[in-house]
Amino acid sequence: MKLKWQPMAFSSECAPYGQAPFQPLMVKENAVVVAGGPSALFLVKVVQVPYLLNTIEAQVHIAGFAAHGDEVYVQDGPVLSGWSLKTGRAIAAINLVDPSRRWAAGRGEPDWAWLHTLPEQARGQQDALRRARRVLEWVQLLEGAEAELAAGGSPGPRSADETARLQQMVADLKELVGARRDRARGELAECARAAAGLIFSPPVVRSEQVGAKGAALVFALGRDGTLHPLDSTLTSMRTARMDRAVRPSLAMAELETDAHGDEYACRLFYVTEDGTVRLIDGDALPPKSLAEWPGRGPASAEPGVRPRLESGLVWGSAALGSGIFALPFDPPGEASRVTLPLDGGWQWLELRPDYNLALVSGGGGARLMAYGKGVTIVDRWPQRPPRAPYFATFLPQADGTPPRPLLVVEVDREAQSTGVAYRLLVANTVDSPYRSEFFPPPPAVLVEGVLEGWGQRAAPALVRTQPSVSRQDAYVVARDRTGRQQIAALPDSWAEYREAITRQYGGIEQAGAALGDLALPPLAGSDALYCYPLGASLTSHDAERANQVVQELRDLANPVRLRIFFNLLRYNERGQQYVDKHPYLLMLPLKSTTVTLRFGGGGQVTTRTDDNGWVYLRAETAGERVVMDPVVEPNFEVQATECVLTRTGENVLKQRVKVRI
Repeated sequence: MKLKWQPMAFSSECAPYGQAPFQPLMVKENAVVVAGGPSALFLVKVVQVPYLLNTIEAQVHIAGFAAHGDEVYVQDGPVLSGWSLKTGRAIAAINLVDPSRRWAAGRGEPDWAWLHTLPEQARGQQDALRRARRVLEWVQLLEGAEAELAAGGSPGPRSADETARLQQMVADLKELVGARRDRARGELAECARAAAGLIFSPPVVRSEQVGAKGAALVFALGRDGTLHPLDSTLTSMRTARMDRAVRPSLAMAELETDAHGDEYACRLFYVTEDGTVRLIDGDALPPKSLAEWPGRGPASAEPGVRPRLESGLVWGSAALGSGIFALPFDPPGEASRVTLPLDGGWQWLELRPDYNLALVSGGGGARLMAYGKGVTIVDRWPQRPPRAPYFATFLPQADGTPPRPLLVVEVDREAQSTGVAYRLLVANTVDSPYRSEFFPPPPAVLVEGVLEGWGQRAAPALVRTQPSVSRQDAYVVARDRTGRQQIAALPDSWAEYREAITRQYGGIEQAGAALGDLALPPLAGSDALYCYPLGASLTSHDAERANQVVQELRDLANPVRLRIFFNLLRYNERGQQYVDKHPYLLMLPLKSTTVTLRFGGGGQVTTRTDDNGWVYLRAETAGERVVMDPVVEPNFEVQATECVLTRTGENVLKQRVKVRI
C-alpha cells in the first residue's frame, strides 16, 4: 500500500529499548497527531505537507497523555503539564508530589528541572527506579543479542568475522550485566513498589466541561492510590486516597443526569492491587468511592489495556478472573459480559459500539467478540492458526456506491521477506440464534499486501505499536529496521563503544557497576510516523465483495434446521407383543449423536445432533431430499422417514428400530 504523505521522521528515540511507544492519537479539530512514547512525544501537524509542531522530551519517564479541545495533557514522572495543540508550546505544569511547584503561561519559560524537583527521600526513590529501568534495558539487549547469535544470519549466513564480532559483543554484555541479569526484573518491581507515590497514570480529561461540579476537569492516579483532581489551570484540588496500592491506569465516564441538560456526572474507575474494580464519584471534592466489584486475587500493577467506559460497560484487563472484563456499571455488580484467559497476553482493545463488537489482540493473536446483551455467538471468529505477531484494529464502514461494511485491519509487527504485511478482513457483524459447526466461519481476507516506503525513507520494517485509524486513514509508528537488524548491526560500532566506556570507567567490570547510569549504544534505524490511506486503497469491487461476504454470513447464520427423532420398539421373543405400552408414542429426540445424512443430489454430511436432537445444515441444502443412515447395528430392523428440506418450518426425520428382548 502506498503512503499518503512522506513519513515524519522522529528526531530522537521515542521509547527505551524493549518498550513500546504509545498508540498515536489524531486530534482532528487541530489536525495534529500526537505520537511517541516514554522518552519523547511528537506533535505532528498533518496538513497537506505535514511538519513537526514540537517535540516534548521526557524529563523522567512519560506515562501517557490525553487530549481535549486545543490542549494535550502529558504525565512525565511526577509532573503533569498542558500543551497547546495550536502552538505546540507549554501552557501549564504542576508537580503532583509537591503541588507548590507550579508554572503557568505568562510567567516566563518553564524551568523543568525546578518543576521536577522532589523531596530528598522521593528523589532517592526516583533515582533507584530510573537505574532499575536502565538495567533492565541492558538485560533485554543481552537477551536479544544472544537470540541473534543462536538464530544465525539474516537474510543469509554470517561471515566468520561477523560471527566473531557478535560473539565478542555478547561476551562483553554478559560481563557488563553480570549477576544482575537474573534479578533485574525483580529489582525493578521492588523499586516500583517503593516509588509508588512517584508513578502516575496517564491523565484523563473531562470532555463535558459545561457546568462541571467542583471544577475538577483533569485527573491523574498515583500507584499509591492517591487520586489527584485538578482544574483547567492544573491547580491541585482536594486529593483522595481510598486504596493503598492500585494499577496506575484510570478510566472516566461522563453520564447524563436526570435533568438531561448540559451537566454531566463524572465517574472514575481503577483496579486495586487485590483485583477490586472501584467506582469513584469524580464530582465530589475530595472524590469518594461509590461502589466496587470485589477482587478475586492479586492484580498486576502493569497498566494493561487502556481502560475506558463504552456502551454502559467498564472495560479493563487482568482482573476479576478475566484477561479482559466488561462490567455493566448502572447499577454495578453484574458479571462481566466478556471473559478471556488471564494468561492471554492481551495488550490492545478496540471497540465498535455501533455493532457491539470488541477486538482484543496481543502476542497470541486477535479475537473478535460481541458484547451486546443477549447475543448468542460471542466469539465471531473460530480459533485461528498461529502466525507471526500482528496488530489488529477496525476500519469503519464507509458510504459509497456500493457502501462498504465494517472491516478489520491486521498489520504484522515485523517485516518478512517481502516487507510488513497487512490484511483487510470482513468483520463478522452477524449473530445467529443457532450454534453450528460452520458458524462462525474463519474471517474472509478482502485485500492483502505490504506497506510501502516513500523516496529515501525506507518502508516500515518494525511496527512498534498499535496503529490508529481516523476515518479511513491509518497512522503507524514504525522503524526502518527490524529487531534482528538492529542487533545484527550493533557489532559494527560495539568496539568503539566498548573502548569509550572502558576509558571512562576504567574497565568493563567497573562500567557494569554503573550500569543503571550507562546509556545504551545507538541502535540502527529510526522511527517515523507513517500514514496509509486504507479506505482510498479499496475499490468498488472490494466493497461489493465485502457486502457479498456479509450476505454469506447472514446465510450461514440462518441455517436449515433439521430435528431427528428416534423410537425404540421393544418386543418379546415371540415377536407378537410390544414390551412398552403405546410404543409408537415413545418418539424422542436423538440427542448428542453422530449421524450421517444423505441427499437426493448425491452428497452426504456427517454431523452431530445437539441436546435437543437438532442439526444445522448449510443454506444450499434447502430443497434437497434427505435420509439418514441407521444409527444402530445393521442386523436390526429399521424404519426411517425422509423429508424435503426447507428454510422455513420444522424439518423432521424419524427412525424406528425394532429390538427383540
